[in-house]
Amino acid sequence: MTDVDTLLMSKKGGTEWLRNKEIYQKYPNVIKDVSGIKVSLMDPRVLLEYKQELDGEHQEYDIKFLEQYIKANY
Repeated sequence: MTDVDTLLMSKKGGTEWLRNKEIYQKYPNVIKDVSGIKVSLMDPRVLLEYKQELDGEHQEYDIKFLEQYIKANY
């Protein structure tokens, strides 16, 4: 078991390790109200950077969507 402070992820290409907390600490979480309940969500810029370090053609759709969302909302 681990949490964001100790989690390591292999960088794209598998040549280095990335500490996830280095990505997660770049932007604060986004707080949304969902039916009166405060929900903490990952900032989309954090999710984009995370997705860019993952291998796989299937990540490309998410990356394109996030880039468009960020451009329109930030």
